[in-house]
Amino acid sequence: MTKDPWEQKEEHPDAPGSRKQAYRLPRPKSKWGTSYTLTAANFADNVIHTPSHWIVWFQESEPTSEQTQAWNDAAKHLQGKVQFGVVPKRERSWEILNTIGIDIESAAASPKIRLFPARTLWARKRTKIQASTWLDVGLETEALKKTALSLFVDSSSSSSDLVFSLDSKDPSKSVGMWVSGSSASSKPHMVLFPSKDLDNIPTLLQALAIDYGHVVKFAIAKRSDEEYSERMNVTSFPCMRALMKDKHSGQVGVIEVDTSLNFNALARWFDSKTRMVEKKRDVKDEL
Repeated sequence: MTKDPWEQKEEHPDAPGSRKQAYRLPRPKSKWGTSYTLTAANFADNVIHTPSHWIVWFQESEPTSEQTQAWNDAAKHLQGKVQFGVVPKRERSWEILNTIGIDIESAAASPKIRLFPARTLWARKRTKIQASTWLDVGLETEALKKTALSLFVDSSSSSSDLVFSLDSKDPSKSVGMWVSGSSASSKPHMVLFPSKDLDNIPTLLQALAIDYGHVVKFAIAKRSDEEYSERMNVTSFPCMRALMKDKHSGQVGVIEVDTSLNFNALARWFDSKTRMVEKKRDVKDEL
């Protein structure tokens, strides 16, 4: 029986910088978050080569149980909106940072916590490394939660750009306005049909939009909007539909997103249907 590569475990490197086996760590689902251990073997493939927000703690000594608990509590509270990672002291943080051109001594404060922001916060022609910055924040749960949450809010402050609210009774919120208002009409368009009318955009959809907004346009419909449900052949809720152009005819068709509504499953669906994730040798794609 072939092992699922998404479940494959790390082969520890002999030294930082070596890459016997590179792989992507599981992305938290929409209802929970966790902190991951980062090493020389997986740092670049997860922190640098994904569009996600990452807050990374480069440990200079063994943490106290209180510090570890505060960090893990903050990661859980963010529910997958922001990725949390720790580079343990044994992994020689300075060597990992040196390989990407960052001097650990440039951090003015301790603990050394650095933000690697999602693509939505990069200025044009900048890279994720260039956009990264040291955070002046202590290892207290509330301080970490406030910092990480403000980061998420900043990246989604223009919610109309990230997730469009559809309403068949409002011409300014029609499918036509959504598609014509897109920066690139050739991008796949994804619509979430929730199980009930929602006042706020759900966490899962915000996280997807932040990570994939540069290649996919997202919208949310109303559960009570029967016109759009019928037009997109929706018979059960919640669900997602994709509006995609046929390569040959150029016509836009509606496709059922036939997978579970969690971040990992949808990310795999995006990858298989739209070829958005760059394939890299020896990397287990997780985006």
